[in-house]
Amino acid sequence: MNRIRNIFSGPAVKVAVIQLCILHNQTEKNLEAAVKLIREAAGTGANIVCLPATFATGINFPSLKRDAQAADGPIVSTLRTLAASLGIALVFGLLERDGNDIYDAAFYIDESGAIAGSYRRNSIWEGERAYISRGTPAPLIETRHGKIGLLVSYDVRFPEASRRYFAENADIIICVASLFHIYGFAVESLCRARAADNACYFVFASCIGENGFAMLEYMGGSLIADGTVMKVDQNRELDVLAHAGQQQEIVQAELLIGRKKKIGKELPYQADYVANWQPPLRGQLQA
Repeated sequence: MNRIRNIFSGPAVKVAVIQLCILHNQTEKNLEAAVKLIREAAGTGANIVCLPATFATGINFPSLKRDAQAADGPIVSTLRTLAASLGIALVFGLLERDGNDIYDAAFYIDESGAIAGSYRRNSIWEGERAYISRGTPAPLIETRHGKIGLLVSYDVRFPEASRRYFAENADIIICVASLFHIYGFAVESLCRARAADNACYFVFASCIGENGFAMLEYMGGSLIADGTVMKVDQNRELDVLAHAGQQQEIVQAELLIGRKKKIGKELPYQADYVANWQPPLRGQLQA
């Protein structure tokens, strides 16, 4: 059956999400645990392995300057070496220092260990504006697995954050997250909506554990959703390809990028979006 599927849909991209338990003030232990789980995910044949936002440090305002690292610091360097040795792509969140600014960032490391793209969270809530700098929109990342866009945490609340990716015809949007459980009720619905909004696959890489500064638990609930599902039947969760609970675990799904592209050509959404909402982008649609 897989052989028949691949003939019509192309090879599957296997995406693994590591729902990591972030330990407060334990950067080295968090990184060590992540490396172990990345190796485990790679051993199952995953092509892209995703970690949560700020997976090694969390965001703790009192220790923000101490916790933040540059893009050439030990966290990124460790994962670049690991990606190259395993021949996989890695997506993860980093508390990134750049000069006097600190960003809640996401990175895409390709199979050679190179930084193929990054993104700094654009949606900053009022209480953190004195601590976290606001990023700017980033272009899609061209990869061997398709066109990939990155989001971070709070961005999932705002459809505007991913709309540029839709205009550029994203295949996969990956949101690395470290959201609190008390604010998490609507997040599954938002992730499924972002997948449908953008007619693509949406990967939500969440975490568990407790933020020691805020004294709040992270929400878990990592998921992978297919925004191209059109069929309506008794299964109201047909678009949810994988869903984690509230424990540390790895969830995986196979994404059929060829199928997604084929369906995208048959749907009017992108052309109608350009015609109705973004006249300056007319003529810039990519096949």
